[in-house]
Amino acid sequence: MYRPVMVSPSMAVRALCAVVATCITASCAQPTGGPSRTATVPVIAPDGVRYEPFASPGEVDRAAAAAFVIMSDHKGYSPHDSDEMERMVDWSREMGAAFTIGMGDHLKRGWTNLIFRHMAEDAAWRNRWYPNVADGENEYYGSGQDDWGAGGELLEDVGMYGRPGVTVRPNGAEYYARLPLADHTVHLIQLHFSDSPGNDSLAFRESSRAWLDSMLSVLPDSPRNIIVVGAHSRLGRWVHILQEDRRAHLLSRADLVMSATTHHFERFDHGQDSAFVFNTGAVNFGAGLPDGTRDNGFTTVHLLREPDRLLIQYVSLISETRSLAPQGRAFVRMLETDRIAPVAFPRR
Repeated sequence: MYRPVMVSPSMAVRALCAVVATCITASCAQPTGGPSRTATVPVIAPDGVRYEPFASPGEVDRAAAAAFVIMSDHKGYSPHDSDEMERMVDWSREMGAAFTIGMGDHLKRGWTNLIFRHMAEDAAWRNRWYPNVADGENEYYGSGQDDWGAGGELLEDVGMYGRPGVTVRPNGAEYYARLPLADHTVHLIQLHFSDSPGNDSLAFRESSRAWLDSMLSVLPDSPRNIIVVGAHSRLGRWVHILQEDRRAHLLSRADLVMSATTHHFERFDHGQDSAFVFNTGAVNFGAGLPDGTRDNGFTTVHLLREPDRLLIQYVSLISETRSLAPQGRAFVRMLETDRIAPVAFPRR
């Protein structure tokens, strides 16, 4: 987001922030260039809805300068034993996703956990996957879901240490990643907030909150920087539990703020020119919907031009074919003005 609120970093995290800031400055000082593909400027209707001109997912893919995806809660399933995971991986590749952000519960003790087999067989996907450490990971590697930080071993298993642009915190469960996206840069901050224990101050530690606040203070101020923050959470959302000044800082600096755990996609409205705050749903075991289906899906994010904007869609994984998200599950975030609007696509 382009409107920073200056907050002084604490002494406890100043050293780490300085290291990260040095890396950021070196990589973000100049635009790197990118594809010249552009999309038709969408019409803004009087009702505030942005009518994007795309009639199919493929049209969005071809118009986008770049794209990435966000997924959560697959409980260790992989393309080997889950149709939803197979579709998610295939459609991500089809749309040319630069990387995949995970939002936790990627593992489940006692279940198949064939995600490890998938990573071994598809190194390209593994090396572009940036998972979140949550309760499923704590349970798998540690003594239980409330074994804070034990799930950080997943970061070792996916090869996070030593990846370019990645700084893992000393607690081993949280990290910052700098990810190129055409001529923009995604700054990913992954926090550890397991849904156990049942006390927010224990599950989402003060050290994590302070580190987030300090990172937001040192990230570069430019519309070419896209700040993405994730925490699995205990009850499906977490912004509201931050103290007021930290909450305002987050909402003014970040572009996307993510949570998970409820297995249901939902946007939390913090204002038209605030961060886009949402629950990322679930690839598997989605919450029940009124029509009797499950809310199994993943989030696609396309970087579009003229004007620069993020098209955010929660795409169902129930169907065998990829489709555009319906109204209420598609939004646009303008990178120059920080405005957010619901999106509708033309019917043909």
